[in-house]
Amino acid sequence: MVLFIKISLIIHVMAGIGALIFGGTAIALKNNTPKHRKVGKVYFVCMSIIFVTGVYLSLYKNNIFLFLIAVFTYYAVCVAYRALKLKQLNISQKPELIDWVIEIIAGIAFIGLIVFAVYYYIKNDSMELEFPL
Repeated sequence: MVLFIKISLIIHVMAGIGALIFGGTAIALKNNTPKHRKVGKVYFVCMSIIFVTGVYLSLYKNNIFLFLIAVFTYYAVCVAYRALKLKQLNISQKPELIDWVIEIIAGIAFIGLIVFAVYYYIKNDSMELEFPL
């Protein structure tokens, strides 16, 4: 099990490096070009790997903060992907079931982040918060 955790962490870090490289490259390239789209897809895959490994590692470590951050970050990626997909297909911008599911899960995570912050503020009774990382 420890070996699987170490491998998951290595995959998480490598995907993070990939996301930084390909995300920066996508920003540098002109929009609506074949290279931009390909690089953007690789960025999306890297972020998906980060999300999956981040959720797994946060559950293994029993760290709710990291779990909520993983959901929060992946929410932004999913919303951007859905918006671009709808724009590319020229589909009406009405939300579908998947859009509502994404929003509900993200809303729960956002509320969780607020509750987490309030809990640690009250627990430590000061502005100097120490997060269990």
